[in-house]
Amino acid sequence: MLIDCELMGSERRLELCVPDVEQAWSFYRDIMGAREVFRSEPRTGDPSRIGFTIGKTGFTITSPDNARSGDGRPIASLLAADLGATFAAIVVYVQDPVTAARRAIDAGSRRRPEAASGTPTHRGHPVEVIIDPFGNSWALAKS
Repeated sequence: MLIDCELMGSERRLELCVPDVEQAWSFYRDIMGAREVFRSEPRTGDPSRIGFTIGKTGFTITSPDNARSGDGRPIASLLAADLGATFAAIVVYVQDPVTAARRAIDAGSRRRPEAASGTPTHRGHPVEVIIDPFGNSWALAKS
C-alpha cells in the first residue's frame, strides 16, 4: 500500500520514530533531500524532535521515548497492520526514482522485499520501494 501524504494537505505532518534523531536527520537531509523546518532540543543539547519536509510532505523525527505512537514502530508499519496490508510506504516525489533508490541503498537502505515481486506503480508510473536504515518504508515516485 502506498501512502501519498501530499494529498493530506500541508498542515499534516507524519511522525517517524528513529533510534538516533541526529543520525536519521543526516540521512534524510543528505540522501532524501529533506529541508529542516524546526528543531526541539532538551537541555542536554541532543535533538529530541526535528521537523522537515521532503517536497510538499511534512515529517517529524523523534526518538522512541518521545514518540506519540507508543511502541516505537515505524508509522507505515502501524498503518499496514491496521489495514491488513503487507506493507505501507510513504510516497516521495523525486526526479529519478531509480537513481534515488540506488543512492539510498548505498547509504544503508534496502529494497522492500514485498515490492520486489511486482513493480508497484503510483499515478501510472513505476516506483522504487525501499526501507531506510531506521525501518521506515518509502515509495520513490517520479515527480
